[in-house]
Amino acid sequence: GRVVQKIKYLFFVFSIHIFISLSSLGNAEATFKLCQDIVDHCNSASVFEVGLCVGYLEAVADNGEVGVCIPENTTPKQLTQKFINWAQTNQRGGIWDAYGCVAASMIDSFPCKGL
Repeated sequence: GRVVQKIKYLFFVFSIHIFISLSSLGNAEATFKLCQDIVDHCNSASVFEVGLCVGYLEAVADNGEVGVCIPENTTPKQLTQKFINWAQTNQRGGIWDAYGCVAASMIDSFPCKGL
């Protein structure tokens, strides 16, 4: 009865969420080839594009391979602004690949002190 319907509904909602999440990840990978691509998204008026930017920045920072120490109280807006400021002076004319650019900006902006 009702319990089975509720389980089916929750499974459906969960499936849609997973599909949307995977689609967004694919969009980010397809969208971000160069550093300038990310900068453009971070500076966009579109909430969706800024969301992709923040998601990509956080994913690189959380990767574990990069070795950064972002303070817990850092907001997505602060993270984005640090990246934009760094990219404006360090991106080598926009020719850096997206991942390398974001990783370098995170290492420079949020180094782990004492490690």
